[in-house]
Amino acid sequence: MDIYSVYSDAWKIFIRPERFTYTQINLGFPNRKFGNVNSQRIDMTINNNRGHDLKCSLYEPQGVENYPVVVYLHGNSGNRREAMKIVELLLP
Repeated sequence: MDIYSVYSDAWKIFIRPERFTYTQINLGFPNRKFGNVNSQRIDMTINNNRGHDLKCSLYEPQGVENYPVVVYLHGNSGNRREAMKIVELLLP
């Protein structure tokens, strides 16, 4: 094994980590209560200009007229599941 092949394999761990696969069930129930706020998760797919599907979730508080919006974008090794901790903190 030469140094080039070792380097070639090593950078992939950081730049292109293996994708974590999950299903809608792993995102939890679409209607949930966070603190004292009932919310509804709305899942959607947006198609980008390269033709790739971007899976998105909108957590919308129920019974609240005006509320701020937080846009959370995960990194190249993340997924929608990691946003759950942030939703639990920010939604209430």
